[in-house]
Amino acid sequence: MTASYYDGRNTLWLIVKNMPGPLLRKYASAIVAGQWRRAWSALRAWRGVAARATLRGMLAGLWSLPRMLGKRRIVQRQRTEDVSAIEAMLTPLENS
Repeated sequence: MTASYYDGRNTLWLIVKNMPGPLLRKYASAIVAGQWRRAWSALRAWRGVAARATLRGMLAGLWSLPRMLGKRRIVQRQRTEDVSAIEAMLTPLENS
């Protein structure tokens, strides 16, 4: 389940690299809760290949955070969009 692995990893990378600091602070609890729900769901379905791949991807994403933080500095320095415009593009979380 390669897609599940990359989905788990790349979601973390996307958040860390691309979300502006003010939005990270504002939505940190919702982000952590959403990732926790996802990990918990995968743990409950442990026998499933996709669930294990998702967890491996999430762990790989966490493991590579130092590298992504370096990339974050570059991305955020080059950002031209206003934080409020980025926030307006976010979609509401679905309750799981």
